[in-house]
Amino acid sequence: MDDKKNKKVADFKPSQEFDPKRPTLTLDESIDLDEDKTNYTKTYDRFDLNNDTETNNSPIKTNEEDQTQNQNLENNKNDAKSIIARLKRQLEEKEQRDEQLEKGGKVVMPDPNSENRLYGRPKANFEDYTKVFKDPKTKLRDASRHARDNFTQEEIDKIVETFTYKVVKVTKKEVVLKYSKYGFEFFKNNSDGRYWVSTLIFEEVWNPRKYSYITYWNGNTFIGYGNKTLDECIQKAKDLTVSTRTGDVVWKDFVIDWNQKNNRFIVGDTPKKFTWDEYRKIVKWWDENKIWILVKQEKVRDIEDLMNETREKKAKGERVSPLASIQAKLLDPPRRAQGVHGYPVQDPKYKGKDYIKPENKLYEIGFTYVE
Repeated sequence: MDDKKNKKVADFKPSQEFDPKRPTLTLDESIDLDEDKTNYTKTYDRFDLNNDTETNNSPIKTNEEDQTQNQNLENNKNDAKSIIARLKRQLEEKEQRDEQLEKGGKVVMPDPNSENRLYGRPKANFEDYTKVFKDPKTKLRDASRHARDNFTQEEIDKIVETFTYKVVKVTKKEVVLKYSKYGFEFFKNNSDGRYWVSTLIFEEVWNPRKYSYITYWNGNTFIGYGNKTLDECIQKAKDLTVSTRTGDVVWKDFVIDWNQKNNRFIVGDTPKKFTWDEYRKIVKWWDENKIWILVKQEKVRDIEDLMNETREKKAKGERVSPLASIQAKLLDPPRRAQGVHGYPVQDPKYKGKDYIKPENKLYEIGFTYVE
C-alpha cells in the first residue's frame, strides 16, 4: 500500500505545466533575460520621453516667470508711489495747520488756569477749603446763616430794580422775593464766594408783615443754584420763575370775594386785585378762622344754597318740593380751603421806587392743586 502511494505522488503531473503560481526548481534564463530586457527598454524609453517634455517646456516656464516678476515689480513701484504721495499730503496738511495756528484760526484751546476744568486741576485750588474740613468751628459756622457775606448797596439796588414789586424783604445778607406760589432768596455764601438763589415756601395766605418761610426741598436736595457773578444769579432766578417746577404753577381758581360772616371764600376764574387794607383784613380773618373757612364757587349752586332756599321757604310758609332731598344728594358741598396762596402784584397808581413797603402794592389770592 505504501509503495502505491509513493508511486502516485512521484508520478503526479500538474494539469498546467506553466502555471505561474507553481514554483519551479530550474531557472529559464532565456525567458527571464528577454523579459528583463524588454522591461529595461520600456523604462528607458519612458525616461527619455519625460526628459524631452521637460526640456521642451522649460523655455515656456521661463517666460512666464519673467512676466510674473515684471508684474510684481510694477506693483511694487505703484505701492511706493502711493506711499510717497500720502506722506507728501500729510506733510502739506501739517504745514497748513501750523500756518493757521500762527495766523490765529478758530481753534480755541482750553485755559490751563481755569477753575471749570474737569481734569488736571492743580491742588492749589483746594487750599482754601482745607481749613473748612479740618476746623469744626469753621465748618459749623459756614453751615449756618451766619456764613453769608454782606451784599454791597449796589448789588442790593440791582436786585431790587430787576424784580421791583416782587421784593418783600431786604437785609445786608439776603434779598427775598415772593413771586406766585413760591419765593426766592438771594444770598452770598462765605465758603465758596458764590451768589446763590434758592427757592422758598411761604405760609398759606402769605402775610407781608410776617417773614415766615422755609427753603423748598425736593427729596433730599433743595432747589438752589450758585453762580460766580450776580448777573448769572439773577438770570437763573428769572428762569426759575417761568420754567421748571417752581415756574409752571397750575392754578385751580382765584379769590374774588369773601364772606366774613359765614366764613366762606368766593372764587372765580379771573383773579381780583385787593388793596393793602383789604388784603390785611383777609389775612387777619384767615388767621383767626382758618379751620372753619370753606370755598364756594361763583355762580355754581351747591348743597348749602339749596338748604338756605329750603329754610327760607319754610320760614315763609311756602311749599317745599319733595325733590329737594334728591337734589341735595346730587349737589356738592363747599370744599375745604387748601392750597391757598397770596402774592403781590404791581399797583399801576404807584410811581415810586419803594417797593418793599406792602402798602405800595396790590395783592391776589389763588388756589392751587394740593400736592
